[in-house]
Amino acid sequence: MKNVAEPKYKLPTRKHLSKTVVPEMYEKVKVKIENILEPVQYVSITTHVWSSTVNDDYLSITAHFLDDNYKMQHVCLEVIPFSHESLGKWGLLEKLSYVVRDNARNMSATMEKAGFKYVSCFAHTLQLVIKDSVFNQKEGSNVITICRRLVGHFKDSLKANKQLKAAHETLHMPQKCMIYDEPTKWNSTCHMLKKFWREEDHWPFKWLLIEVITEILFIFENTTLAISYPNVNVGATIPIINSIAASLKEICALKGMTNDLLASLQRRFGNCEFDQCHATATILDACYKTNVFVSNEAVIAAKQHI
Repeated sequence: MKNVAEPKYKLPTRKHLSKTVVPEMYEKVKVKIENILEPVQYVSITTHVWSSTVNDDYLSITAHFLDDNYKMQHVCLEVIPFSHESLGKWGLLEKLSYVVRDNARNMSATMEKAGFKYVSCFAHTLQLVIKDSVFNQKEGSNVITICRRLVGHFKDSLKANKQLKAAHETLHMPQKCMIYDEPTKWNSTCHMLKKFWREEDHWPFKWLLIEVITEILFIFENTTLAISYPNVNVGATIPIINSIAASLKEICALKGMTNDLLASLQRRFGNCEFDQCHATATILDACYKTNVFVSNEAVIAAKQHI
């Protein structure tokens, strides 16, 4: 393509890009970020760990802060193994308020060793709540396994898939494409089950359990989507947890599963209303103030702390 567009143009070498162009770009961006962070008084950090396709571990460090107009801003600082030098290099150790990290033991140990104040990632902890209960509860896991096998049967067999389409036509039902879930992604299981309970009139009564499990999973999926917006902060934790608990208590069926979920919420999140970080952030948020608390004692304690 280059030879057609401009035959005389000489492409820069890989060495030139890696040794000259990229470092120059990095330095320009670094200076810009340093200028942005210099007047900032308080900074919070979020971290995330993942592995590459060749199993190299990476950790991102993102700084979050308010600008002069009280708008939330964020900048990615590093994508490297975590170290104290990472924050010191950017001059943030004295400005650091809280670190948001995942629930891995090595991350907890790192935060404890460094003496940082930290909170667990809300979304990651919420996923652990689901895995504690929905997928480990026998009645729920059996239904999910059956649905997974059925989807696999129609996905793997062209003949069976044609028969399914013919059945839909006979029953005057819209053609639907079944979703095969990924066991490591619980929200895909949610959407797989949704395809089944929408056809509940054509299944035996026991398949109504699918509707209840789907309803439970959608409570958590909607919550996950709600907290994924960039302007959501830790002050949303208390109202969201209390809202999930209230929604689960309204579900009449599968009490064993809902009780397990409520117990896991309590175990994983503790009594967050009495946590100074969460309670203070919630009360100071004009959207919530004290209206979303269940415990009046927690409100009194938080006000005294403020």
